[in-house]
Amino acid sequence: MNTKGQEADLSTSLVALMLAGVAALAVWQAREFSTFGSIFPIVIGITLFFTSLGVFVRALKYGAPAKERRSASGIRNSLVLITILITWAATLEWIGFLVTSWLAFVALALLADGEKPTLRRVVIYCAVGVIVIGGVYLLFQHLLNVRLP
Repeated sequence: MNTKGQEADLSTSLVALMLAGVAALAVWQAREFSTFGSIFPIVIGITLFFTSLGVFVRALKYGAPAKERRSASGIRNSLVLITILITWAATLEWIGFLVTSWLAFVALALLADGEKPTLRRVVIYCAVGVIVIGGVYLLFQHLLNVRLP
């Protein structure tokens, strides 16, 4: 099934299948929620389900990434990612959802970009972060009536 002559990435395939199962379970459990309360878990569950299936197929078809792309920077980026998420969770109640989530969004976007940040990129990520985090806040606070810190 591989087109590049690489071995299938079985570990990624297994994780993708497990996430697809978690997503299916979330959608199944959401049927017990109220109409508005079920919107978020259903949308996220369906998105995660189909994304996981896409990753599953890609991992089987194209195999594992080349070893040249795996490096110490990947470990460093993983540690930075974990640090950002822990900091976000620890400061959420203290600073508030909007500011903390916006800062985490910008930091994660810069980390995911993988290149040296330029002023233009930082400004773009800040603007997109305002729109995305503001939209999530409005969705939860006003449409779903979920109180955010």
